[in-house]
Amino acid sequence: MPTYDLAMSFLDAYAKALDAMQHIVHIDSTRDAVNRAYSDLEAGREVDPGILCLILGICACLTFYWSTTGRSWGTELFHELEPAHKAAAHWAEQGLYAMQQMHLATASYTIESVQGMIMLTFLFYHIEGFTARVGLMHSSAITMARSLGLHRTDSPQAATANLSQAETITKEVQRKVWWHLACTDWLLAFMGGPQEGTYTIRTMHRIRLATTCREIADDLWTKLQFTDPSDIDPQTILALDLKFESQTRELPHFMRLDTSLAQLKESYGEHAATAMDAQRLLIHLMLNTRRCKLHMPFLVRVKTHPCFAASRAAGLQAARTVFEARRHAIQNDKSLVAQKLRLGGLLQHLFLATIVLVMDLCINRDEINGATLVEVRESLQIMDDAKESSPIGRRFHESLLNVLRKHNVVLPNTTQQAHSLGPTETAANGSNGISVDLPNGFPGMEANDIDFDSMWQDFMNAGPTLDAQTWDAILSDLDMQPI
Repeated sequence: MPTYDLAMSFLDAYAKALDAMQHIVHIDSTRDAVNRAYSDLEAGREVDPGILCLILGICACLTFYWSTTGRSWGTELFHELEPAHKAAAHWAEQGLYAMQQMHLATASYTIESVQGMIMLTFLFYHIEGFTARVGLMHSSAITMARSLGLHRTDSPQAATANLSQAETITKEVQRKVWWHLACTDWLLAFMGGPQEGTYTIRTMHRIRLATTCREIADDLWTKLQFTDPSDIDPQTILALDLKFESQTRELPHFMRLDTSLAQLKESYGEHAATAMDAQRLLIHLMLNTRRCKLHMPFLVRVKTHPCFAASRAAGLQAARTVFEARRHAIQNDKSLVAQKLRLGGLLQHLFLATIVLVMDLCINRDEINGATLVEVRESLQIMDDAKESSPIGRRFHESLLNVLRKHNVVLPNTTQQAHSLGPTETAANGSNGISVDLPNGFPGMEANDIDFDSMWQDFMNAGPTLDAQTWDAILSDLDMQPI
């Protein structure tokens, strides 16, 4: 366990750096829970394992976040990256162990245990991508939340008049936790991966983007699995795209990219403006990468089926907006938003947008101008730089290489097998049987380089020779990668 002072320091840092990305805790209530846990610990009483898991989840997430983004506050605790890596792994391992003990015990779950599981899921997603372990953790969090009745928070039977302030806060936290889980469940239904097209939470609980993803998964997934995309009515795709486009147009002014951070600070204050800045980045990334994904199967067919020209235009616009959101975020390189872009889960959005731009360059080369070439080159350079800041950044490249080899797309300068991921040092205490592996390519750890320039140049040379069915197979296999 971290010391009390360290745990409080991490909670304060979490409120500033990561709360806006999850927004599932009430900071003052969590501070009270931490105080109770350490009071029980000091008095020799049994400590609520749910609160332990939450404390460890906060510490692990913040340490990983600092070691990935280079946040200056972390230097007060860790003078080098390697100790930070080990601390993040150790706390994550202990958090999983506390959760395992709770699963095995007969004690009921608490809201803190669900929050802790969400944080650990967040951490492992940004380290590993959506692997089987991360999927199981997400499912466990949903099961735990259901056991607490969080899915009934807003049901008529649960309505209570004259709630006290504390009861109102508790109910709002329960609502945010359940909505977070429900919306994550639906977003995963339209983001690629083995779970695509499926969700487990019914449709009474909603946030608009998650609802749109669920509706598109319901409408389009079956068509794409059992119908040639060429036979799908282009107007059907544009009607689905309109759901995303309408949502973008209807965003309030503080969520728009053309509202400066200075304007937000003037209107809402420093703390609220920083949170809004992070949230609008996430909104624009998630909206536009889903638009990219929607149009990908039709972008590769526009050469032989000109009726998909509008779909191609919409897909390219969405990909460009992803990079526009990135440029907006890095205007101030020291901002929290700019540093969040180094997290693996956010790099996934840039990777998908890059694939769209490169695919279009391969397929529609006769329509490409100098500005487009510069645009593609810049996107590729961004992904190359990401290899050094995130294990997922490197895994994106390796996944693409492996898929291309499978489909006999010969890249002469990349014939050497991509370096496979393997475990590095594990912070295990030797008693609980749980290990947390930080993949090669994690910041500060050595990993073999992939010849980035040659790989993409050869990919673009080979691209025009691929037919639509080969592109479909490549995209399908990329979807199945746990990234």
